[in-house]
Amino acid sequence: MKYIEVCHLGCKCKVNEDGDCFCQNSKGEWVHRDWHCNEDGYPAVTACGFRSNGSTYYRSIQVHILVAIAFIPNPNGKKEVNHLDFDRKNPAASNLEWVTHAENIAYSSSAGDMLVSTAKKTQITGIQNSERSIVPIAHTP
Repeated sequence: MKYIEVCHLGCKCKVNEDGDCFCQNSKGEWVHRDWHCNEDGYPAVTACGFRSNGSTYYRSIQVHILVAIAFIPNPNGKKEVNHLDFDRKNPAASNLEWVTHAENIAYSSSAGDMLVSTAKKTQITGIQNSERSIVPIAHTP
């Protein structure tokens, strides 16, 4: 399977259409990176970046963004990546599209599968939860 090199947040990674990733380590060597789920439930990898003075830094980068940069054309410069099947754990190129924030919200809302974080849920319901969670909100026409 073909890997394409991309640079995101100053970190170089090689990714294939299914989201398998290699990232540079602090020595500049390509190292396979396993996914971990970030707090929002998206697969992510740890990548290393290099500052102009030669020092390094690390970032957690969402895999679907790397895949979209590498494999999904974005001629209109849209800023968000939508999962067509609503599955955050499916970063395959065939499941992604570039969208505006408004398009992303409209897509989820039109399918009745709007997802909000606990902070938004608290704003809507006044109920607080000690854990960060994702809750479905039914779409009302």
